Amino acid sequence: MFPSLSSCCPPLLQTACWIVLSSLLSHAADRTWQQPGPLRDQSQEVQAPLRVLDGPFSVEANLTLDRLSGSASSVRFGKQLNFGFNGHKGTLFAEGPAIGNIRLLEPTSKFIKPGEPFLFHAERTDDDSFTVSINHQEVFTMKNLRGPLETIAIRPMRSRAQVHRFRVSGSLDIMQPGLHARHRTTPLLTDGEAHPVLTFILVLDEERVLNQIDIDCHGDLPTERLHSLELIHQGKPVMTHMTSTGLSGTVRLPQGRHSLELQAAVQPGTDTRDALTLSCTAVRFADGSIFKLQPAEPSTIRLAYPIHKQGQFDCHTFRIPAIARAKDGSLLAVYDMRYNSRRDLQEHMDIGLSRSTDGGITWADPVPIMDMGEWGGKPQKENGCSDPGILVDEETGEVFVTAMWTHGKPGTHQWTGNGSEPGHDIHRSSQFMMIRSKDHGVTWSPPENLTETLKDPAWYLFAPAPGNGITMKDGTLVMPTQGRDAEGRPFSNITWSKDRGATWTVSTHARDNTTECAVAELSDGSLLLNMRDNRNHRDKSETNGRAMGVTKDLGKTWTVHSADHGALPEPTCMASMISHILEDGRHVLIFSNPRNRHARKDMTIQLSFDDGVTWPEAHRLVLDEEGGAYSSLVMIDDQTLGILYESSQADLVFQRIPLSELLR
Repeated sequence: MFPSLSSCCPPLLQTACWIVLSSLLSHAADRTWQQPGPLRDQSQEVQAPLRVLDGPFSVEANLTLDRLSGSASSVRFGKQLNFGFNGHKGTLFAEGPAIGNIRLLEPTSKFIKPGEPFLFHAERTDDDSFTVSINHQEVFTMKNLRGPLETIAIRPMRSRAQVHRFRVSGSLDIMQPGLHARHRTTPLLTDGEAHPVLTFILVLDEERVLNQIDIDCHGDLPTERLHSLELIHQGKPVMTHMTSTGLSGTVRLPQGRHSLELQAAVQPGTDTRDALTLSCTAVRFADGSIFKLQPAEPSTIRLAYPIHKQGQFDCHTFRIPAIARAKDGSLLAVYDMRYNSRRDLQEHMDIGLSRSTDGGITWADPVPIMDMGEWGGKPQKENGCSDPGILVDEETGEVFVTAMWTHGKPGTHQWTGNGSEPGHDIHRSSQFMMIRSKDHGVTWSPPENLTETLKDPAWYLFAPAPGNGITMKDGTLVMPTQGRDAEGRPFSNITWSKDRGATWTVSTHARDNTTECAVAELSDGSLLLNMRDNRNHRDKSETNGRAMGVTKDLGKTWTVHSADHGALPEPTCMASMISHILEDGRHVLIFSNPRNRHARKDMTIQLSFDDGVTWPEAHRLVLDEEGGAYSSLVMIDDQTLGILYESSQADLVFQRIPLSELLR
């Protein structure tokens, strides 16, 4: 094993940086790379040693495929697009996030014959238009293939390919022979299964035999808790034998570019406070040659408890997290249990609960706590409950969970058209529901319907905002809420109670064209409402950002916060915000969201010490650069932050973060 694993070092900020071994990337646009010579009988993916930048590029390849039927051979353009030569219906096809659903094209037999050479050409122009031609005949076109592409690759799949010529030109980063290692910032799940922690790109100018990877692995994770380390090449483990310095084995690699991935597994039940720092220091080949890693900061791997992975507990998906700490210290995580698919209402879904009594190290199995069954004679898929909010009365300990219930209306969505309608009628309008617990989440009351007392009948919709409510210093209970007004336009606001939840008052709208919101009390006792803003669907400029409003009179009047738009970028997504008093008496706001204008990824926590006016980069922590959507924050204790969020590694994960990491 690794003797240094049991030694301790302070956790370091995870970074997503390229570390170049033996030579640097050649950073230049309008470059050309060409395969040095023909490749015969390739059964593995052939990757060009480059990265396509923003801008035009072209690919030319002379290929022969030994087999077409059932092979699914293709050319891959990063993760965005895959162009295939023979789908299951005998046609050319295109698939991937850039186009959505798979697109079947013309019959393969019109253009390609097994065992016969053909010319493949693909090109992206200045306006991001993209075309593919085979033997000079255009077979596919699309308007918007945008952004960088991590690689261009020829995939023989279940065939063998003769790559007579392979050439890429345009706006490129070309990788010179050597090893390029990328630290990953994603959570490592404590479920005993292997998950990626480090990615390598190995560029070889000749065939070599890899027989050892040196790994520096240490931190506060106990040695016996590291279940396994393994090296993955093209989806298969190729090195699993752990030595005192790393991994050993025999891996024959042909000339070209190879993607390698280091995966790690930790024992179930491992304390998520533990962390692992890891780096690759060298790779060694059978001929005695060594590629040494230049000195670099290792990557900190943070552990996470998987609340739910897709398909577990007889439930397709968990979504829409909300979390709070009960008065007895228990952590209560609530969410949508979406039984049939990931889709929103209307569908079969209940509000579920996971409960932890040890600060989030372990969690009880999920249980549904709001289930409308087959109310009114309708099937469960027409009695869905969604978008939970949770609030703990810090004086009495009573816990409130709110959610929206839709009855009937199959195939609709409450935020569009007549998915929810004016009035209070259960058959027409989505309903505002609440359940309560007086024993810290162990048992729950039957659902109460608050629609008639809260919703203006002229509005199309009034609903809880997913996430957590608060108890103010003066004992007022406040929950964030949202809806659609009499014209069907979205709005955000708050709903509050001064009589321990016996009655509730709905505020005026804080902002229009906003929805899911989070509320926190500022140092002067006013309230800050932090809102998802639909304008950010289109606005990807410097003015992209969360809408922020302040009220000093519980929502009778609102003013625009100085950090409104621009301070907290978003891809238009739910976010979380809580306030906390530090040991030195400072008031701090803590915020989490996918900090990315374009996609739900880069899940980030950040702090503000001036009531949200500034959010310094020095107090920012990225948890999941590949994913992250909805999230909910909670203080586990005075020194430890907890976050429940939708991750790239599982539907919902829970992580513990020492505040010291954010305060450094």
